[in-house]
Amino acid sequence: MKNGREYLTTWILANVLHCAFDYFIKFNAESVVNLESSDLARMFMDDKYEDLKRLYNLFRRVPYGLVIVKDAMTSFIRDSGKQLIMDPERLKDPEAFAQRLLDLKDKYDKVTTMAFNSDKIFQNVLNSSFEYFINFNAESFVHMENSGIAVMLMGDKYELLERMFRSVPYGLTIVKDVMTSFIRDTGKRLIMDPERLKDPVDLVQRLLDLKDKYDKVITTVFNNDNKFQIALNSAFENFISLNARSPEFISLFVDDKLRRG
Repeated sequence: MKNGREYLTTWILANVLHCAFDYFIKFNAESVVNLESSDLARMFMDDKYEDLKRLYNLFRRVPYGLVIVKDAMTSFIRDSGKQLIMDPERLKDPEAFAQRLLDLKDKYDKVTTMAFNSDKIFQNVLNSSFEYFINFNAESFVHMENSGIAVMLMGDKYELLERMFRSVPYGLTIVKDVMTSFIRDTGKRLIMDPERLKDPVDLVQRLLDLKDKYDKVITTVFNNDNKFQIALNSAFENFISLNARSPEFISLFVDDKLRRG
């Protein structure tokens, strides 16, 4: 009988403590995570995966607990990226700008995977925040004459571009359009250059090298995406058609190759 009373007392105590803890979390969670110098902020900044995992398991026990943590995480991510995306000086180095954004995404990817059990709620937060960062400076990063994408194309930073834009709706379409324009401008400069026209064989070889280069980029970086391939073929046809003597140049190029064996 004594053992039974002890068991009942232990069971009641455990349930009382459980209810009391849930009550505390329910009515104090928001103030705990939103304190300016809260432990949660430090956990995010210092990559405290185990601590964040414990917090995740605690807050998931109460209604809307994870929503509160999600909102706090959104705020931390946005604050972390705000200084980066609002600083026009950083856009002067597009490669570094892109790498910082990717580093930020990687940081919170790890938090989501290692601490939050790959919970879709938190993954969606990360993706939407990253999309926000990209879109915030999209006009200047994409459309300026010396835009970030153009600079990265000139520097052959294709993998970085693909990583940066693949998570953004229509992101790769943006890259494709800018890349097409970049190829057309490069080809146009070649085929309209009076000095280049003095050596038609070399000119055609340079044009073929340009196409081969982007054929390889499309294959290795963009998984042979058909949209990219169609755009490349269209760009190539475009700058070939700019010079009425292109068929003659191609014929001279073929003759030269045949003569050389």
